[in-house]
Amino acid sequence: MNILVVEDDPIVRSLMKQFLKGDGWTVFEAENGAVGLTMLKDAAIDIILSDVYMPVMDGLKFFKAIRAVPEYEKLPFLFMSGYDDELTRMAIQSSANAGFWKKGKEMNELKAWLKFLITPAEKRKGRSPFT
Repeated sequence: MNILVVEDDPIVRSLMKQFLKGDGWTVFEAENGAVGLTMLKDAAIDIILSDVYMPVMDGLKFFKAIRAVPEYEKLPFLFMSGYDDELTRMAIQSSANAGFWKKGKEMNELKAWLKFLITPAEKRKGRSPFT
């Protein structure tokens, strides 16, 4: 499975890549949403893991740009952020094909989200791995 990690912090991006590769993912990296959009044209991506707050194109604009393209409108998308405030959560609430993981939480929670989002919607149990 191919995952695109969109994160402006190179250390976080590297840690995510190491963690995900250890679970068998092929990891593609982008430092912001604009680069992420270009990467989608060059690789067959199964899911996106994206920071919310980044320079150039943040995760929210990136998500909206992806959803505007018919072939990507159901591409699984997991937001991540160090912020877990009400404003952030309200901004990222969207479809059944998107979720949110707070940076610093258990990596097993990240794994649960990824597994949940790559499972076809009709086979999922509940609205998220935590309901």
